[in-house]
Amino acid sequence: MRYYLLSYYGDEGEYSDETTIYRKGYEPGGYILDYPATSVSVGNLYTGNFSNDTPQVFKVSVTTGESYKVMWEDDEDHGSTTYTGSIYTYAYPGSQSTPYFEEESGGYTDPQDITAVDDTLYIIVYTFEDDMMGSFSLKVEEL
Repeated sequence: MRYYLLSYYGDEGEYSDETTIYRKGYEPGGYILDYPATSVSVGNLYTGNFSNDTPQVFKVSVTTGESYKVMWEDDEDHGSTTYTGSIYTYAYPGSQSTPYFEEESGGYTDPQDITAVDDTLYIIVYTFEDDMMGSFSLKVEEL
């Protein structure tokens, strides 16, 4: 039985430090990796925007056994460019099993290194408050 993250909200609709997980097929609002995925190519910078709190899912074609760096910039973690949003990320292999990483927010100062266990990388990006909506960038580079 596999479990997946879906909800970032407490009972009152407020963000909580506790993450709610649901067994696949029982998630209110649907399974997050069934959301439409935007294709992102290795080495290319993707610039996105949040206008609501619906998670965004990205799909990257990778090579099994190769290592990659997943990085992002936002208002909280910006480099040479200023973005207006603030995001958190998760990354899963194509098998959608054990995540590579979960709920990371420091993608510019602390990019995440992964070794691909299959040929697809899913990246889930979300924000959870109105004042965190806005622009961000995402990039995956081969190491």
